[in-house]
Amino acid sequence: MNLTSHIVQRILKLDPPLTRDLIVQRDLVVPMPDGAELLADRWAPRHAGAPLPTALIRTPYGRRGVYGALIARPLAERGYQVVIQSVRGTFGSGGDFDPMWQERADGSATLRSVPTTTGKSAAPQTASLR
Repeated sequence: MNLTSHIVQRILKLDPPLTRDLIVQRDLVVPMPDGAELLADRWAPRHAGAPLPTALIRTPYGRRGVYGALIARPLAERGYQVVIQSVRGTFGSGGDFDPMWQERADGSATLRSVPTTTGKSAAPQTASLR
């Protein structure tokens, strides 16, 4: 049982989850077409039988903490595959941090490389402060 999961469910008035049994894969290397390697964490239901819709979250602020507990876990518990990726030059990802220049290409390349997707995806935006 995950207390944070129950608290988030109650505060956000979410429907009960399909499962609380999740798999979390950390520090996955995602190659970009130009050779840069970006790191990502993947959250998904442990026993998903069919391809899953994907929520891609790309951020310069790290893949753990609030993103995992408050965003990735509730979505994964409700049947989504959630990929949280550090953008170029941040938190172990290769390349240079240059906000907003490569986001579309890197996001598309990431979605193409993620396993077990339905082809449906959501990519909420995270602002980069410079």
